[in-house]
Amino acid sequence: MKKNVTKKELTDTLQRVQAEFENYRKRTNKEVMMIREMASESLVAKLLPVIDHFELAFKHKEENEFAKGMEMIFGQLKEILEGEGLQEIQQTSIFDPNLHEAIETVKSKKPGGTIIQVFQKGYLFNNKLLRPAKVKVAK
Repeated sequence: MKKNVTKKELTDTLQRVQAEFENYRKRTNKEVMMIREMASESLVAKLLPVIDHFELAFKHKEENEFAKGMEMIFGQLKEILEGEGLQEIQQTSIFDPNLHEAIETVKSKKPGGTIIQVFQKGYLFNNKLLRPAKVKVAK
């Protein structure tokens, strides 16, 4: 037996479903923001010791140990970022437009498309191009 549903009942049901969906949307947006904040907080917390070490190194900048300290801090920073998914693009001798940005092209005895100089290293983040390497390429 079918029950006849009135227009008012359908309208009420629709309004309840819309309200539930709106609440769901707001809740998931809030959860996404919380996850982002937690991820950022985690990264910043990992970088705090690096800041501490920079401050300590700057206190000793007149000493010969300054350069050694800076190298250690740089290594620590790279290790943290690599742990988060950062990868340096391994330099090849052949230009790849998917990984490199040609800043300059010059005539050379080398074959066309050969990378002559790297101006700025490129990086991948979780296997996705974050920044292309800026290079000088032979014509």
